[in-house]
Amino acid sequence: MALFSTVDVDALLYKATIIDANEPVKITKDQFKQVKDDDDDDDKRIKLRVVGIDSKKSKSRIVRLKPKRGVTKQWPIDDVTSISLGDSNLCILNISKQYYWYFETLEQRTEFLDHLLKCYQKQGKPLPILVGFDEELIAEQVKAFRLAPKPLEADKKEAPVSQLLLTPFEEEQIAQKTVEELPQIDLDLMLNDFNWQASGDAAALEERLITELQALEAANVHDIIQSEERANAIVEQIEKSLQDLGTIEQWLLKYTKLLQAMGQDVHQIEAQNKGMQVVTNNQKQLLLEIETLLQSLRVPSFIVEILQNEPLDIADGIKECERAVDRVMDILHLKLDSLQDMQAVKERLGVAQEHCNQFASRFHQHLTQFFSQQADLYLQDKLRASQRGALKLYAHEQLENKLFKFKKLMNWLKENDTRKHYDLQMSYVSEMGRCYNREISEFLEVLKNNHIAKKSQQEENDFLFVNQQVSVSSAATNALKSAIRTQATERLGIKQKLESLKIGKRKEEEITPRQRQGSIGSVDSQQEDKMSPDEALGHALLKLASIMVREQNFMMDFFRIVKKQEESPLEPEPEDIGSVDSLRKWQDALIQPHHMFKDPKAEKRIHELLTILFSLDTLKDTLSNLIDLGLKYDQSNAVGMMVHIEFYLRDYQNTCHVFVVNLYEQLHKQAQQAFDKFVSDQIKAIEETKVTTKKRTGVLQAFKTFPKFVDRMERMLSNWDGNARKTVDKAYASLIRCMFDALNTLAQQAGQDDEKDSLNVHILTVENTHHFFSELRARKVSSLEESVKQAKLMYDVNLESYCNVVIRKPLGKLVDFFDGVESLLKTQLAHEISFHVQYSKNSLRDLIKKYPGREIKKALEVIYKRVDKHYSEEEGLLQVVWRGIQEEFTRMLRRYEELIAKCYPESNLRLDFTMEELLGYFSELAKLH
Repeated sequence: MALFSTVDVDALLYKATIIDANEPVKITKDQFKQVKDDDDDDDKRIKLRVVGIDSKKSKSRIVRLKPKRGVTKQWPIDDVTSISLGDSNLCILNISKQYYWYFETLEQRTEFLDHLLKCYQKQGKPLPILVGFDEELIAEQVKAFRLAPKPLEADKKEAPVSQLLLTPFEEEQIAQKTVEELPQIDLDLMLNDFNWQASGDAAALEERLITELQALEAANVHDIIQSEERANAIVEQIEKSLQDLGTIEQWLLKYTKLLQAMGQDVHQIEAQNKGMQVVTNNQKQLLLEIETLLQSLRVPSFIVEILQNEPLDIADGIKECERAVDRVMDILHLKLDSLQDMQAVKERLGVAQEHCNQFASRFHQHLTQFFSQQADLYLQDKLRASQRGALKLYAHEQLENKLFKFKKLMNWLKENDTRKHYDLQMSYVSEMGRCYNREISEFLEVLKNNHIAKKSQQEENDFLFVNQQVSVSSAATNALKSAIRTQATERLGIKQKLESLKIGKRKEEEITPRQRQGSIGSVDSQQEDKMSPDEALGHALLKLASIMVREQNFMMDFFRIVKKQEESPLEPEPEDIGSVDSLRKWQDALIQPHHMFKDPKAEKRIHELLTILFSLDTLKDTLSNLIDLGLKYDQSNAVGMMVHIEFYLRDYQNTCHVFVVNLYEQLHKQAQQAFDKFVSDQIKAIEETKVTTKKRTGVLQAFKTFPKFVDRMERMLSNWDGNARKTVDKAYASLIRCMFDALNTLAQQAGQDDEKDSLNVHILTVENTHHFFSELRARKVSSLEESVKQAKLMYDVNLESYCNVVIRKPLGKLVDFFDGVESLLKTQLAHEISFHVQYSKNSLRDLIKKYPGREIKKALEVIYKRVDKHYSEEEGLLQVVWRGIQEEFTRMLRRYEELIAKCYPESNLRLDFTMEELLGYFSELAKLH
């Protein structure tokens, strides 16, 4: 490493000659201070800097460093243009400008330059200009540098550049080595050529060799001079030739450009000629094609005549119109692509479209008049009106038969003119709506006035909860129960009647159209025949559903409201339209519910048409009045009405007949609300019934009425499992909860202090729960099983309590003694019981003496008379209660004997009567009474 200074530097600086880019050179302050102080005396322009070589595999750089700051500047070795050697170990590098570097010794300078030139050799870069170096050695070094093959990585051995700057001793060694490496020369042969002997004169030989060498050099110089003159002449001729060639090349370029321009013009003219020929041929061909196209777009005159004048009231005329329409539509649907924008094509298509529009207007006018005429005929036909004893509701089959022939034309009209297609839909529902409004109104009016049976007031009170406080004897209760069950067996269930109506409907649908003569079914009833309100509503719903389903299917199919892939699979093929079989299949398909389709727009349109056709608001009000009329006589009819509505709803759920479903759901909601109000009224009546514990009233009126209420509801339901069953079950639960809440309220009011009131509550609870349990268990209603179990549990608890109260009165001391012993056993051992004075052996002996067998018998007689007094009004309950007392008494006896044996084992004491004697007492009392 060298410094920009004339002063010496120590070995530490020299060791930093070759540095690494990642490890900058560090120089101590003292070293730089010494150099700086010395420089101040010589030249103030000289600055302290350090130079180094950053050698990498692919790139080498000369770097300049400052103290404490590291590298401040760097130059690629390519930027070095020349390297000059001066005196005093000076080296001048020319890198855009000259930089003077001073080395301490010659060896340091030689090593620095040796490493720098090695970098050139490694990277294959040309050497800069070398000034002041040994010329022969530089030539050899340059030759070896340029011609030597590139060594492998493992064999890279560059000749040291220090050979360029050798000492005399090193030069002598290199010369000697070079001489040794020269090829061996045969001196004898060479001397024979000069006729020289070993004993000859060497000076003469030397002189002769010098003469030969001079002659050779002179010949070489002469040849060089002559060759130089000839070379100069040749060079001049070459230069002149090059000038001529440049002139020729310019002329060639000029001619080439002219020829290219002329060739382009020729090619353009040829292309235009070919294009004109193609255009001419294309125009001729296009003219032929246009004439053919316009001819194909022309509507023949006979087609125009059919569209304008062919009658639409006969089958042949309709078929001719269908064929003519198909012909025109084929013209309109031709694939013209870009030709469609031609004026002539537009005019021809406009003419064809105009013919279609004219026929559409004629077809629209014809059907509109036909709808109006047919509606007037229906309204003028007095035989279509319902009469007393003959409920009839007609479909419009004659109209369907005539319209069946127009199905294909209607489909064409939908595709060609949606406005007229929409107007025809509105015209149909408007005209046919007049007929349906009158016929349905007359049908429901006759049904309400002449065929609904009214219910008597007495029959109405049998199952209603009334606010009165009466006691009914067992005989009367059984008689009422028998009468109710008789009525239940005589009346057919709703389910059976609904199935019978369905069978009748199927039989009517099997009749041919001619036999039906426009009727979808009728009920020919005698004047005295009456229907219950729920049956009347069910009959009306059956007929209305049939009409609404048929009309919806007809409009969906005839007017093509629903997409083709979602229509009925029974739809006849176009070629079959007009045949008797296809008409029959089509009408059979109209009465069947269709599957639900996913087209909200079509569904909305169908609902709008049916709303107008059947006057939805008026129809809803009429059916609502029919429900109100039925509920006026008996609100329990709401259950039967719900069953009828649910029966028909089940048929149309998950179908496309949403109109029918929505209408019937609204009617069902009305009936359910009426029934909920009816149940609320019954609950209110139960809550308002006054019951007191001061007086025994027997079975409460609510408990007597509830079984009849169940009979009424079950007759209405008739094993129906729909929502009506859930509603009735909910009503059962509400009524039962209200009834049992009344009993629980009485028990809470009586309390435990008033023995008489508590006893009356037990009696009242036993009587009512026994009646509830026995009556409802016999009816086997699945939804009431939990309530029956609850009543049985209350009955058992209160019967046990009643028995304890009745037994305790004559046998109180006996019962209290053993109850006390049993209480002590919970906290003390059995042998410790006798240590208590109150429960000693003497106390037990005295207690046994007080209750001998004859006293027990007297006590039982008193108990029997008391029980007979309590339950004399309820037939059959006395024996049940007495049986319960016997079981309780025997249980107590066994328990007392176990306590004596356990707590007084060595006393040899026992009760004065045995189990056999006790059972004998009960048997004697039973025989006496």
